[in-house]
Amino acid sequence: ATQLARAAATKAATAPTPGVATRPARPNPDEASFLTLAILTAQGEGTVQVRRADLINIGFIRYLYDLMGFFQRSKEPDGSADVAFRIENGDAFVTAFRYFYQGAEVRAVGTIQDLFLLQRANADLTAHGAIRALKSVQIPIVRSVVPDIDEILAAIQQNSVAVTVTGPLIDAKPKFLPFDALGKGMRELLAGDYNASNKQVRRPPPRQ
Repeated sequence: ATQLARAAATKAATAPTPGVATRPARPNPDEASFLTLAILTAQGEGTVQVRRADLINIGFIRYLYDLMGFFQRSKEPDGSADVAFRIENGDAFVTAFRYFYQGAEVRAVGTIQDLFLLQRANADLTAHGAIRALKSVQIPIVRSVVPDIDEILAAIQQNSVAVTVTGPLIDAKPKFLPFDALGKGMRELLAGDYNASNKQVRRPPPRQ
C-alpha cells in the first residue's frame, strides 16, 4: 500500500458504515404519477458536460479531497465535469463520471437505482481520486511497448485513493476502498483514460 493509501485508510477508519439498503417495491402503474411513469419507462443514454463547475462540496468529492489532503480552493468555479450514463427501467448506470479541479481528478462509476424516488434513489458507486493527472503518471515499460492494464493501475495507485458511495442520494455515505478492491468498471475507466491522455499507439517491438 502506498503512503497516501495508508493515511487515507487510517483517516477513514472512523467513517460510518452504511446499512444494507432494501430495494423498494415498484409503484403500481395505475397509481403512479406522470413523472414516476416517465422515469420508469425511460430508456436511453447520454452525456453531460459542465464547465466552470464547483462540485467540491458534493459529499463523496469533498471526502476524496479530504483524504488526499487537498485543501486548495479557487475563488472562481474553475473546475470541469462530464458524465456518461445509461438509463434502463428506472435505474441509471453511470459509466464514466470525471471531475477535474485545481490539478486533482475524481472519477466515478456505478448505479443509481429507482430514480423515481428522486433524492431517496439508492446509489452504489465507486469513486477514485488522484492528486496527479493521469497524463503525468510515469510507467516503466519493461515487457512491451504499450503497458498492460495491471502496469497502468500499479502506477496510478501511487498517488490516489478510492471510496465506495452507497445509500440514498440525499445521504449517501462514502467509505474508504483499498485500491486492489476496485471493480472492473473503475479499472477499465482508469486504464482507458490513461491511454487516451497519453495517446498510446501500439507499435511493433524493435527488431532483434
